[in-house]
Amino acid sequence: MSLLCSNFLIAQDTLRLVGSVYDSATHQPVQYVNIGIAGQGIGTVSNDIGKFVLRIPSEKSGDSLTFSYIGYQSKKIKITSHSDGKPIAVLLKPKVVQLKQIEVLSKKLKVKTKGNESRMSAIVFTISHAFSLGVESGCVIKLPNKPVYIKDFNFHIVTNNTDSVKFRLNVYSYDGKVGENLLHQNIYFTVPGKVLGDFKVDLNKYHIVVRGDVFVAVEVVDVYTRAASPDIKSDEYKYDRLYISGTVFGSKCLRRKTNFDKWVKFEGIPGTFSIGFWLTVTY
Repeated sequence: MSLLCSNFLIAQDTLRLVGSVYDSATHQPVQYVNIGIAGQGIGTVSNDIGKFVLRIPSEKSGDSLTFSYIGYQSKKIKITSHSDGKPIAVLLKPKVVQLKQIEVLSKKLKVKTKGNESRMSAIVFTISHAFSLGVESGCVIKLPNKPVYIKDFNFHIVTNNTDSVKFRLNVYSYDGKVGENLLHQNIYFTVPGKVLGDFKVDLNKYHIVVRGDVFVAVEVVDVYTRAASPDIKSDEYKYDRLYISGTVFGSKCLRRKTNFDKWVKFEGIPGTFSIGFWLTVTY
């Protein structure tokens, strides 16, 4: 279990929001709920037992804090100065999701690799504890305009200095801009410490069928760190950093600070940069 105070706002002029998120029907904790202020780049996720801590600027008092999770109705709570340090219990109501039916023709299917397959070590995408929980990064993967079955999601790990990192995989529609999340359940996967090379997430059990281009993203929901070495003083995040291969020849890639923020291009990277994400698909 890990509980981080996101956004690294430590000035005195902040509000410290703390609480827990529960299923309104079962009263069981809901893990990894997206929590934040829409459009402000401020947010976090609840931990594996539903607890959260979030510091926000005090001038955001009066705004609404949104709670969102696949399979539940979103909920908003008004932020007040009285919210500072006072634990709150948030109840999320389950919602019925009506699955879309997509016909897959019964013929011999072709297996294809689609996306930015890369094993380069000179161009890398970094995951670090320095980022807030809930930060999400992804890229466009071009697919034919017909039913396509997604078998697995892949990337190549160049460096891994973490104990482990836990991600949520999201697949969005894409038509010139990132659209709705096409998944009807949360898909989590964990990259253990010291694991290097190709990493595959088997998606067969989720029966994901899409049509047309998609935007595939990973969201950081937990980073488990190793003990820092006293000999290393120049890089405080060395022991919680994960490097994934990238490429300069791939598709459009975007990131956002929280689930409620806008998608933007990667900052501080000249030219074209693409994360080395690729899919194995059949159609």
